[in-house]
Amino acid sequence: QKFFHLNQKSRFISYNMQLISIKLMNLYADRVSTCSSISAEVIKNLGVKEDLVKINYLGVDDELIRQSETLNQIFDAVFIGRLHESKGIFDIVPIWQKIVEKLPNATLGVVGIAEQTIKKTFEFQIRNAKLEKNIIILGYHIGKDAYAYLKSSKVFFFPSHEEGFGIVIAEAMTAGSAVVAYDLDVYKETFSSSIYTAKCFDCSDFADKVICLLEDENLRLDIVSEAKELAKNFTWKNCAKREYREINKTFLKKIKFSAEVV
Repeated sequence: QKFFHLNQKSRFISYNMQLISIKLMNLYADRVSTCSSISAEVIKNLGVKEDLVKINYLGVDDELIRQSETLNQIFDAVFIGRLHESKGIFDIVPIWQKIVEKLPNATLGVVGIAEQTIKKTFEFQIRNAKLEKNIIILGYHIGKDAYAYLKSSKVFFFPSHEEGFGIVIAEAMTAGSAVVAYDLDVYKETFSSSIYTAKCFDCSDFADKVICLLEDENLRLDIVSEAKELAKNFTWKNCAKREYREINKTFLKKIKFSAEVV
């Protein structure tokens, strides 16, 4: 069984369904794979037996990212993700408003898909703030198309409120886009100083961090260089090797137990 992160209690249905799933995995799973020590502690605190829980960091398709090409249009920043409140979608306009006060021509591309209600609210926010020329909704893209946007932006803009790992951050690091995100605890374990972090849910601080990278090319390139090096650890090939080793251990343990019972 896989576990990435516990949803916020405000997401009542999905949160409680997760609690049920966690009870079931404790009863029936031979192994529970988590993507960080934080997610491991969460399920252990919710009753999952410690010996079931194993940590395996996730990965990215580094080969496909290398194959993707830069677009003709370069964005100051790009957001890629599910257009949902938990991903900080409603922080985007307040943050970008503050950026445009300092950099009037700054452009942000938004890649993702949303429920109709959320999409309409987001579009209203953009119109109300008169940012139609600064925030461009680019629709849903995956694979090379999505990676092309990462390669065509100076900053990867990611104000997500909850993450179990942050695969899209690792993708941005691999593609060479400097990451700005909120200072979630999980990032400290995985990405360290290779991303630029703002105080959690502080739109002003987030805007300041983005402006800093857009105005200081040397700082931005230093972060990109460090991030690319660290991102080499987060490939699906490495992830699969670790997963295979753990599954093999679990399988051999079950075989040994069966033989002893017989």
